[in-house]
Amino acid sequence: GSEEEEEEEVEEVESEGEGEEGEKSHIRPLGSEAGDDGRISLTGHHRGTNIRLNDLLLQGISVVQFALARVQCSCSRCRLKFDVLLGRGKELQEDCPRCRMGRTVRLRSDVVHANNHSAGYVDVEGCSVIDLLPSDMWLACDACGAETCHRRLLRGKRSEEVCRGCYAKLSLGFGDVRIQSLEVAASVAVSAKVHKGSNNKNKDKLELVPGTPLPDRGICEHYKRSTRWLRFPCCGKMHPCDICHEKSGDGCTPGTWATRMICGLCSVEQQYSNKDCKCGATFGSGASKTHWEGGHGCRDKTKMSNKDSKKHAGTAKTISRKAMAKK
Repeated sequence: GSEEEEEEEVEEVESEGEGEEGEKSHIRPLGSEAGDDGRISLTGHHRGTNIRLNDLLLQGISVVQFALARVQCSCSRCRLKFDVLLGRGKELQEDCPRCRMGRTVRLRSDVVHANNHSAGYVDVEGCSVIDLLPSDMWLACDACGAETCHRRLLRGKRSEEVCRGCYAKLSLGFGDVRIQSLEVAASVAVSAKVHKGSNNKNKDKLELVPGTPLPDRGICEHYKRSTRWLRFPCCGKMHPCDICHEKSGDGCTPGTWATRMICGLCSVEQQYSNKDCKCGATFGSGASKTHWEGGHGCRDKTKMSNKDSKKHAGTAKTISRKAMAKK
C-alpha cells in the first residue's frame, strides 16, 4: 500500500547520507549551477515554486532541511489535485489519470536557518504546487552537530525532539507557509507554452496570496454564510468545510476538528478561532443579527429572528409607578 511505500522511502532517506563510518551528513547545501559562460550564478537556483516557512522557531537547532517533502499539486489542464512525496534527487514523472496530461515534479531542498526561511524550490511541468503537507525534516543539533529526523512536522505547532548525539532538547515550529511561483526556467517556460492551449484556466488556479480573497470569498456550497477555509491536522490539508473534508476520500477519521483556518477575505492562515480577523472579517458571530447592519437593519421586532439579541430586549424591564403615572 501507499503507507508501506512511504515507510520504505523514509528508511531509504535516513540511510542515504551514511557511509561506511556513518559520519556523512544528510543536510547538504543547495548547489549553484554554472551558466553558458562557465560562471556560477549565486541566484540561479531562485526559480520554480518557492516554499517559505514563516514565523520560524529554532531552539537548540542550527539548520533544518527537508528529508521528505509532501506537497499537494493540481493538474494544469483538469485541475485534479494529487499528493506527491518528494526526496532529494528524485522526481515524479507520470500522466494525469483524468486528462492524460504529462506532469513532472522535482524538489530542490534548501538549508533553513535563522537567516534563511526558504525551505526549497519545486520545479513543475504540467501542474502547479498548491500546498505543503506534513513533511519530514532533518534537524542539526546546535551543540554537537548530530542530525535527527523528525517525522510529519505540522504547521502552527511546536514540535520537540531529542538529539541523537548529546540528548539535548530540540524545538522546531513554524506558522504560515508561503508558496510563491517564481519565474520559471527556459525549459519549463517552453513546456508551459505547449500545454497552455486555447482554453485558459489560470483564473481557477489556487494560490494563497495574503491580501487577496479566496475563491468565492471562501464560501462553501454546504455553508453559504461561511467565509473561511479549515485546515485539518489528520491530513494537513485545507478544505472549505468539514463535509468537504469527509468527502475528499483521504481516509481521515470522520468528525476530526480543524485546528487552523484561512480567512476568505485576506487568505491569511491563523489559529482556529471565532475572533474577528485583522482584515475585519467576522467568524462565528453566533446569533443572527439584523438590528444594526450598518444602520440599515430591521427595527420591527415582529420581523426579527428569534435568535436576534435585540428582539426581546427590554421586555422584562420593570417600570416604577411614578413613571407609569407620567404616561
